[in-house]
Amino acid sequence: MNGQVIERCECLEWATVDSQMTMLTGHHENCEKRKSDRNALSELILDLVEGMEDWGNLEDGIPTEAWESYTLAKFFLTGEIVEGDNMKVNV
Repeated sequence: MNGQVIERCECLEWATVDSQMTMLTGHHENCEKRKSDRNALSELILDLVEGMEDWGNLEDGIPTEAWESYTLAKFFLTGEIVEGDNMKVNV
């Protein structure tokens, strides 16, 4: 994530019942290289928030349909309560 290239770990060939988190983290649940699920999810949410902010700054702000999701994600990451409605985000 964050534009980095992830090397394919051999653990991805192991059988799993948690394929979604394995794909997100890039490692099997029993692999010693696997980050915590919370860290992996935080990185994904950060990438999404940054993408929404970039998009919003190029357009007329973050679309109304995505505003609530954006504010919740931003609060999850930073504890910051974003005020306003479909505003342009200055980053």
